[in-house]
Amino acid sequence: MAKFALQMDAPQEVIPAQDTSFALGLAIEARGHELFFCSPHALTWEKGAVRAPLARLHFTDKAQDFC
Repeated sequence: MAKFALQMDAPQEVIPAQDTSFALGLAIEARGHELFFCSPHALTWEKGAVRAPLARLHFTDKAQDFC
């Protein structure tokens, strides 16, 4: 299992029918990988590496979860 991080706006702002982050997240989780996210403003460059605080993320493909 791999770990993936998406740089994206807040998950509660995701519009499932329009947001590629949603489609990518579903595909990542469908393959059994762990999913995390960070906001764009949280990215930093430190000692030659990109760093950001990550939060666990889980998307479901159920319309009622987004209404």
